[in-house]
Amino acid sequence: MTLPRVGISALLIGLFLLILSLPAGSSPTPDCSDSQAWDEVVRGAEGVYATVWADSGVVGCRGIRGGLEKSGAESVFAVLQDALDEAGPRRAARVRAARISVLGRGQALALDASFDPSMESLLVSRGEAAVVILRGEARTPSYAWRRARARLGVPAGAVVFGRVYQTRQYTLDSHALDRWRNLCRPAPGTP
Repeated sequence: MTLPRVGISALLIGLFLLILSLPAGSSPTPDCSDSQAWDEVVRGAEGVYATVWADSGVVGCRGIRGGLEKSGAESVFAVLQDALDEAGPRRAARVRAARISVLGRGQALALDASFDPSMESLLVSRGEAAVVILRGEARTPSYAWRRARARLGVPAGAVVFGRVYQTRQYTLDSHALDRWRNLCRPAPGTP
């Protein structure tokens, strides 16, 4: 049985558009119920961040920096819930996808130094305040530094400290988010 040419063309175009819509460099995402896989994902991580999108763009981003006190799955779901809470109930209901960013070991970076923003995340701090520009948020290192300074409210010439992190990313599409909401979310009052 052969498909008509129009059907094959439409199928190929749809497949091409699907591939383009996937974030570059995303790793295969473990199922929400596979806590061992999530434990493996975040083992040794210096931070876990969740970014959530609706049709209007990014509606929430939250994370944990430093030592993770919970299991991998609990850490991931805690930051995902925080990001959804930041979006608010109306926008959270329209969330289409989420990206979990796992920061590996960090390395100190000289002020305004170059790095690869398509593969690495930049953490910029001044005193107790810190901002993370996650992998893929900036196209150039100079833009990442400017954006971090602006988020911190620091003037262009002020001294800030930077660390760069190799970053793995995991994408949750709308089906995976629905599964998490319905099956994998810890019950209220569960420790």
